[in-house]
Amino acid sequence: MEYTFDVTMEPDTMRRFLLRHSYGRPTGILGLLISLAALVYLVVRWNGLAGQERILIGALASVFTVVNPLLLCLRAGKQVKNNPYYEKPITYKMAEEGIITSQGEEQVITPWKDIRRVVVMRKAAAVYTSSIHAFLFPFASMGDQKDEIIAYIKEHTA
Repeated sequence: MEYTFDVTMEPDTMRRFLLRHSYGRPTGILGLLISLAALVYLVVRWNGLAGQERILIGALASVFTVVNPLLLCLRAGKQVKNNPYYEKPITYKMAEEGIITSQGEEQVITPWKDIRRVVVMRKAAAVYTSSIHAFLFPFASMGDQKDEIIAYIKEHTA
């Protein structure tokens, strides 16, 4: 059995992926915990802190809770808009030999043995070929075959 679908990358899909990718790792979780701890410290010790200390601790509290998510959202939009790879739809074909990616005349086969892990999110699946590179498959692009395609991918990567 083979499955084929086209993906037109949307900034919202990329944004969700980047947030999940960044905050789903130990370093992202640790950064979030540090920011939350700084926020709790700021609230509890507010009256005992000098103005500069409040600003410094407030900045630390906002790094992973406000600043980084905003930067990731901006980066997602720029990445989709400015990367020529996303200008045209990308066709993905799930076949016995692997994931066949094509766009125009170009075609690349990624063998199943090169897939490191599959992460199913709320609106998309990320199929990682390295710790930082992944195919991003929005469920909307898969249509009614979403569950079958995800099962097929998991079956070939188990």
